[in-house]
Amino acid sequence: MDWYPLMTPSHKIGETSGSVTLPWRDPDYDYDDVRTAFHRLRRDFEMVLTSAHDSAPVDVVENLELTEDTQKHIAAGVASARFLSAVGF
Repeated sequence: MDWYPLMTPSHKIGETSGSVTLPWRDPDYDYDDVRTAFHRLRRDFEMVLTSAHDSAPVDVVENLELTEDTQKHIAAGVASARFLSAVGF
């Protein structure tokens, strides 16, 4: 296997467990680089999670009204279509 799934804790129980076996190295190897990578991954994940938690929800409500020129342009098109429909086109 060339990759391992990343497991994140359940939001309900707040923890998870698992293990990773790195078969290409001697079992007595200390794996400092792997340990450092996991600590960095956890730090970065928690930083993003904290940032997402601290951000406020967005609720933007706006009204977009058409300009008078656009209203006239659309009205002319609708009127033309109705006239053509009335005479069989």
